[in-house]
Amino acid sequence: MDDPSLHHLDLQIDVPFDNYDSDEEPLAVVQRRQLNSMEESSRNAAITEAKLRLTTLLATNGLQIWPLSADGDCLLSAVIAQVTEVNLDTTALRHCLCEHITANFEHYSPFLQGGSCALLAQIELLKKKGQWNSNLGDLVPFAIANFLQRNILIFSSEETSPITPIWPTLTEVQGKDLTIARLAVPGFEHYDALKEHNLC
Repeated sequence: MDDPSLHHLDLQIDVPFDNYDSDEEPLAVVQRRQLNSMEESSRNAAITEAKLRLTTLLATNGLQIWPLSADGDCLLSAVIAQVTEVNLDTTALRHCLCEHITANFEHYSPFLQGGSCALLAQIELLKKKGQWNSNLGDLVPFAIANFLQRNILIFSSEETSPITPIWPTLTEVQGKDLTIARLAVPGFEHYDALKEHNLC
């Protein structure tokens, strides 16, 4: 996922290729590789720390991760893993959510800066398998809660909002709460399903 805070690392440096030995890399290339390596190391450290926070939070709530692939469909997969009374796959759920958001356009358009035009563009992106866009990311859990008529509890690695409850605003609750894990650091976001912690 694109991270604007890291754009300053995307250096554009013109290198005069006739001024260095052909057996040696230009200094700019070496520096860029070092910056990329530092960025990757920093992000990996942040992900490791976030995983530890999330695991601790889940354990104190009697839950553990039900791991899912990081394929752009992880939020939808986390929901489907817990909704057994309807036959849905991620493609079908995407389609249903797009139809639901479109049918309730006025309710959801305030969620996005840019209003109606922005929402139309994001709905088109949401239709594509594996597509995940952070601009629409905050809206999708609300749409899921309304479409499935379920409360959702999102357990997050973010220290400022470790547990976020989401409930239907267009309908009454009709089923068991869904619990979802969200691992989030700048430039990286992933969802997993949850299950009760196995003490054995």
